Amino acid sequence: NRSSQVQIDEIEYACGVFYFIFWDKLVSLDKLVSLAGVIEDLIYDKGLDKAKVQEAVCRGIEFALSAKHPNMAFKVILDESKNSSLEIFRKKIVVEGDPEDHDLEINLDRAKKNGFITTVGSEVLMPHVEALNRVDILRAKNFISDAIRRQEQDHIYQIFKDKVGDLVTGTVYRSEAYGFVVNLGEALAFLPYSC
Repeated sequence: NRSSQVQIDEIEYACGVFYFIFWDKLVSLDKLVSLAGVIEDLIYDKGLDKAKVQEAVCRGIEFALSAKHPNMAFKVILDESKNSSLEIFRKKIVVEGDPEDHDLEINLDRAKKNGFITTVGSEVLMPHVEALNRVDILRAKNFISDAIRRQEQDHIYQIFKDKVGDLVTGTVYRSEAYGFVVNLGEALAFLPYSC
């Protein structure tokens, strides 16, 4: 039932903030919604944990960037004080002298000039300013969608795991070729004709 699911159709990156275009029963496909709004809707509609949803978004962006740059390490931070904007950083190790790999290392003097109070061997987070292309955005979208789907499944399992063997009531939602889809309130269940 597409009217009860949040489907992320596209992620757009504009002005340093990720925006999700998504389709659900309340918002039309052409409406642009901020990341904060999408997260709040998922938490409200699906009963998901806010920290887990935010973590999924950050890990999805990190996954997409790591796929594009396999030799680099990234850290994505969701800043709620800036309307849930994402800040993307590249992890670098502080070294003495010239770095062997500029993607992974930074000179101690340069790190200090950038305002870091650090020592040799420590890790610093440098802002990553490269724009994401459509392939990166699709990778992130797929990762985030899978993570949220797993969270939804776990949430439903936690609700119903103690009800095994209990009689529950529901409303027939629709008839299928091999049975009925029944609305149990928090979830839809399949009831085959053979029962």
